[in-house]
Amino acid sequence: MHAIKNGVGWARSGAAAAAAAALAAAGTALALGMGAAATARADMAMPPEPPAPPPAGPAKVRVMNASPDLGPTELWIDGKKAAGGAAGYKKSSGFAKVTAGKHKIEAFTVKAKGAGTPVYSLDDVWDGGKSYTIFICGMAAETTTATLEHDAAAPAAGKARARFFHGAPGLEVVDAAFTDGPSLAERIAYGSNSAYADLDPGKWALALKQAGYDKVLETFPALALAKGKIYTVVVAGPEGKREAFLVTE
Repeated sequence: MHAIKNGVGWARSGAAAAAAAALAAAGTALALGMGAAATARADMAMPPEPPAPPPAGPAKVRVMNASPDLGPTELWIDGKKAAGGAAGYKKSSGFAKVTAGKHKIEAFTVKAKGAGTPVYSLDDVWDGGKSYTIFICGMAAETTTATLEHDAAAPAAGKARARFFHGAPGLEVVDAAFTDGPSLAERIAYGSNSAYADLDPGKWALALKQAGYDKVLETFPALALAKGKIYTVVVAGPEGKREAFLVTE
């Protein structure tokens, strides 16, 4: 009987263990189901990934000739003559498109035909979707160059936008202001440019002043700024032959 009781006791213990195991399995299945449901709900609640931005377009590059005696100048890209044509004095070439990335961009006089020492050379990364103007100033015997990126934003409503580029050899640091009008630039060294400023449209005579003083060094005829347009105001040429002109962007 003792053995039977022990047998009954073991049987009961086995049944209880089986029931407990079944209950535990059911709980685990329920927990897994709830977890899967929560994951599904979380997946449904999460917003879809935003689409990738479209790839940037090509960079656009042109040359602006602010050297009185250099002669017409053109761009070469990675050893090949670029589209856009040549730029004579106070003129810009057309824009040449170049894929985003690293490229060697050079400027040669038309007479050089891409051979010899370039007037300008820069082997660098050019950002897609941006526009650049390469300024060449000074006299042919000793030119100075600068690469200026364009402002893509529109001027404020009813305004023009302009910056100043100092391309006049023989003048050191200058301030630039419109006569009876706003200041355009302060403390700009030769071969450098100012930041952009939004200005009232109209005709403005330009004055160059000694940096930090009211002493006028030179004045120039009026320049016409149109509403909604963006310009670089350039002063170029040697002493006695300096000129001020606009480069439209």
